[in-house]
Amino acid sequence: MIFVAPDTNRDVIVRYIVDQKTINPSADDNWKFAPVKGASVLFDTGPKGKNFLADVKAVKIEEAGDGENGFARYRITL
Repeated sequence: MIFVAPDTNRDVIVRYIVDQKTINPSADDNWKFAPVKGASVLFDTGPKGKNFLADVKAVKIEEAGDGENGFARYRITL
């Protein structure tokens, strides 16, 4: 689903937080990536991110080599 609006995602999130006054930022697996056959996402994070891979249950994250400037690269298969 694609929603076109004049507001940026950031502005919508800021307004929501201001309206709610307090939010619970815990990860509760309430969203997911839509499957796309043959597609994957690469992302770079700090090398210590490896210590937290087992905490992520909603997607499969695998090592994908070294990123730039000392970062580690990972892949999520969609």
